[in-house]
Amino acid sequence: MNLFITSDGAKFDNLRHQKRYEATLAYLQRRLAKKQKSSNNRAKAKQNVARLDAKIADCRRDAIHKATRTLVNENQVMCD
Repeated sequence: MNLFITSDGAKFDNLRHQKRYEATLAYLQRRLAKKQKSSNNRAKAKQNVARLDAKIADCRRDAIHKATRTLVNENQVMCD
């Protein structure tokens, strides 16, 4: 499956950053679920999950930015 295809047939692949970090995210979320509520260790585990989520979001944002930047640089006119 492609993220998008241009009118001249150039294909941009769908992003798969979630799949890359899927096992690590599942592991961290399981560890978070086993922590006692309102403990310091739970706060640390929550921070680890949030850090990985942010990393995934940054990877997606970067890849989309690179793809759109490539489109803009290669084309002089863009229409809906």
